[in-house]
Order: sequence, then structure tokens, then C-alpha cells
Amino acid sequence: MPKKANIFESFSHSAIQQFKEAFGIMDTDKDGLLSSSDLVAAFTAHGKNIGGGEAQAMLDEVDGPMNFTQMVTLFASKMAGGSDDDDVILASFEAFEMDGKIDAEAFRHSLMTFGNKF
Repeated sequence: MPKKANIFESFSHSAIQQFKEAFGIMDTDKDGLLSSSDLVAAFTAHGKNIGGGEAQAMLDEVDGPMNFTQMVTLFASKMAGGSDDDDVILASFEAFEMDGKIDAEAFRHSLMTFGNKF
């Protein structure tokens, strides 16, 4: 993905809104920064237990504190190989959704069975 003067121009308005919502969910102490304890609490609240070391490893992928702009920049760098349109991504997740939730094991099985392995 080419470097843009404004990282937010790399994503649609809809994607930025979804990132804001996700950041708000993960920022459990509502201080505007993601910490290891924020990530542990957010993952636990959504049924996935991670340790503080695993959470810190995620945060260590950026230089400095993980604020919203840093998170969007990280997403842009992770997607630098190309990305699908928002509607394709949403439709992909909706294919796994049942009663507003996605079964993690079924999703993992599909990714491991049918997805590209890198």
C-alpha cells in the first residue's frame, strides 16, 4: 500500500468507523491508549484468554504507545499486500455469523482447511 500523507485515506469511511468501534471496545480503561491489560480484558470479555506477554507482543508491533492512529497505521502496514473491498470482507464474515456471533472453532477450521497457508 503506498504511503499516504494521511493514513486514514487508505481506508473507507466505513472501515474507519469500524476501527473506531473496535478500538473503543479494546480500550477498556478508556484512556485513549491500548495497554496489555486492555487487550487481556477485551479478549477475555469476548471468550479468548490471552496472557499479558501475548498482549504485549501485539503492542510491540508499533513504536510508542498504541493510540487509534497507531492502530490504523498498523492495520495499513498489515494489509500492504492488498485487500478486498469492504463489502467482500463483510460478506465473508457474515457467512460464518449465526445469531450475531461467529463460532471461533468453525472459523478456525475453515481458515486452516480452505485458506491460503503462508
